[in-house]
Amino acid sequence: MTLATYLTVLRILLVLPLIGVFFIAPQQAGIYALAIFIIASLTDFLDGFLARQLNQVTDLGRFLDPIADKLLVAATLMMLIYTQTLDTPLTIFCAYLIIAREIFISGLREYSSPYNIVIHVTFLAKAKTTVQMLALIALLASLAVQQEILFTFGQYSLVLAAGLTLITAADYFVKTLKQMKKIK
Repeated sequence: MTLATYLTVLRILLVLPLIGVFFIAPQQAGIYALAIFIIASLTDFLDGFLARQLNQVTDLGRFLDPIADKLLVAATLMMLIYTQTLDTPLTIFCAYLIIAREIFISGLREYSSPYNIVIHVTFLAKAKTTVQMLALIALLASLAVQQEILFTFGQYSLVLAAGLTLITAADYFVKTLKQMKKIK
């Protein structure tokens, strides 16, 4: 395994303590979860950077990286709902949309892979991920330091991320359908 792949595996493993702090240390969960989430997010940046810079892109890394991302985001959203940080119908619906999109895109990739259809990450999808990560960091930080401005920023960012989620899911779906039509 390459260093980049080890970092991806570390991100997957960090999901367990991220969830655990909400049960083991609920009073300090915000600060611990924030620290774990930031470390995990940094491994996401580093694994991709190292894989490209050191020419260590592997099939295992390409397989594990989106799984690690989805686990981290889904676990964080579920814990924010569990702690009632996300407690309005809109924010809970946005969390659902984000998780549902990740499952949908994974299924779409799985379905299209026997046809050698590759769904490339677009700039808009990267923007979605950035907004989503900022939203989650702000919401976790609001738990840690009890600042309303962070909470409000996190909520608005989550709504924006959910909107980008719908747009990117539709974009991937349409592009996959076009490629499928060329094959059949």
